[in-house]
Amino acid sequence: MIQRVQTLFLLLYSLIGIAYNFYFTVDPEHLAFWFTAPFSFFNFFPLVLTLVVLIVVFTYKKRKLQIRLLQGVLCLHVLFWGSFIIALVSSSTPFLGLYTLDLVLAFIGLVLLLVAIKYIRKDEALIQSLDRLR
Repeated sequence: MIQRVQTLFLLLYSLIGIAYNFYFTVDPEHLAFWFTAPFSFFNFFPLVLTLVVLIVVFTYKKRKLQIRLLQGVLCLHVLFWGSFIIALVSSSTPFLGLYTLDLVLAFIGLVLLLVAIKYIRKDEALIQSLDRLR
């Protein structure tokens, strides 16, 4: 499990997600209400994605399920951050780089997910080629 390189990418994504949940601050003046409500789903959404990725790490024997779950996480990640960027752009006050670190972490998370999916697919192709040889 740990010796696979995609596990390291997924664990890095999880660390970024956990760090993001603890250090993410939304200024209510800059964003729409649906991002700033105290118990909004959007406040906990990155944590949900992080938990799904941690579940994917422990389903290492089911590579096809891993790929499907990570594709879903990837889509949700892009939708969440896309809506976040739209909320930032449509805000009436300029945000002047207040959320630059958040967006950089989101981009790094996106790259980590894509690379993890790539390596899981390589593992699956290797296993299928070995099954053909048997």
